[in-house]
Amino acid sequence: MGANGIDLPKMFGSRMVLQQGEGTRIWGKSKCPSVSMEHQNGNEKMSYSAKVAADTTWEIELHPQKVSTNNKLVFTDCHGSVELDDVLFGELFFCSGQSNMEFSVNQELDHDKVIQEAHKFKNLRWMTGDRVEAKTPIWDVKPKTNQSWWAGSVEAFGKDDFSEPSAVCYMTCLNLYKHMGEKVPIGFVGSYWGGQPVEKFSSADAMNDPTCGGTVENPVVSNPQWQHVNGVLYNSLVYPYLRMNFKSLMWYQGEANANDAVHYKCRFPSMISDWRKKMNKPRLPFYFVQLADFQSNDFIALREAQMEALKLPKVGYALAIDTGNKKDIHPKDKKTVGKRLFLSILKHTYNCPKVESDIGPSLHHIEIKGNVATIVYNENTAKNMFQNGTQDCGVCCKESPFQVKYEGNSTWVRIPPNVSNNIVTLQLTGKVSEIQYAYEKFVECSLYSRFGGLSGDLPARPFHAKTSGKTNQADPLSSLA
Repeated sequence: MGANGIDLPKMFGSRMVLQQGEGTRIWGKSKCPSVSMEHQNGNEKMSYSAKVAADTTWEIELHPQKVSTNNKLVFTDCHGSVELDDVLFGELFFCSGQSNMEFSVNQELDHDKVIQEAHKFKNLRWMTGDRVEAKTPIWDVKPKTNQSWWAGSVEAFGKDDFSEPSAVCYMTCLNLYKHMGEKVPIGFVGSYWGGQPVEKFSSADAMNDPTCGGTVENPVVSNPQWQHVNGVLYNSLVYPYLRMNFKSLMWYQGEANANDAVHYKCRFPSMISDWRKKMNKPRLPFYFVQLADFQSNDFIALREAQMEALKLPKVGYALAIDTGNKKDIHPKDKKTVGKRLFLSILKHTYNCPKVESDIGPSLHHIEIKGNVATIVYNENTAKNMFQNGTQDCGVCCKESPFQVKYEGNSTWVRIPPNVSNNIVTLQLTGKVSEIQYAYEKFVECSLYSRFGGLSGDLPARPFHAKTSGKTNQADPLSSLA
């Protein structure tokens, strides 16, 4: 409605999905003394009202709702009414990050089939915010298209590169929707911008976190393409959604911070904690994608820096180390990434016993005895281990992903692995000072676990360790347990 009527932020619209099982807040602006809302579902009706504050804002909180479809919300003030139709209550997710999260379904490797089948999943919905920067927090968002919320249809996916929706987010939610028997509506909000560093998604509070070194000024960089102002995407792409309820948060970002992994180790966890604090949900599940392999040495350290987030509670991840492309920073296989995020969410947000594991072989420790290095993986993540070439490999597994550095020598030497149960052994020819697996700019060969059921084949995480006798180099499995 116009300037004299009810003004709703554009994340609220017909066809939207709201989080079931929790009190749902809806807010807006009005120039009248009060606003009422009627919630209709079939023959059932519930009425709510709110006084309008001096600054013209109002907020209504619905009682916790069960899973349902065909809801109508009617907002009324002294100037008229606004109706939102086809509102669903189900599971709602928030997806953010840079270009690999923004990467759209119509660019995905299997996009033709995915788009043609989208009409079958009528209660899988999404809303995507447009690219907007703001110097101060704003209350509204700008949808990327001419309507806020979409349901699956060929027209809903657009025709241009980086149109909506996010392939990673769509694939993840599509897996969830199918797994739940298409009985539970699934929705996601996409709020991302390619080429942007974590600092732009972080509030002033996060950037001034004393555990990260205190106040951080806007960086000055030599390449104007990477010049940025801290917080301007937090203000526009995150802040407007802070009062919404989400089941979990998803994140795919890091490429723009790859040249500064040292600071990312702190900035990334600080951003997560700050988002949760401002959402008033300190244990809201947060899932991220570790960067795919690419011909960049900077990505090696950044992948390791991302793992610092696992020290926070309720943080999980999906590996993309085997899905990359040597020449393209935007690998097209987002279906695999979405499947792995789905597994992590299903196992940890929903405690699904059908997921045997959501990650592949996870390092427990390394032991050196004589001329043998024994790499021990956690038994619950290492099952039926095998090696296979990654998606864009050239030499593939003709070259081992396991490398050692002998004392007094700076050259890395590849050692063929012997794989048995949850153990990998390497035959050495001298005293080793360092050992690593898949710790290189482009990984040609990956170690996998083969699980039954939903989990399927899952890759091992890269590692690097200095060795002396027995090295406790345990990977945190996740912090979601």
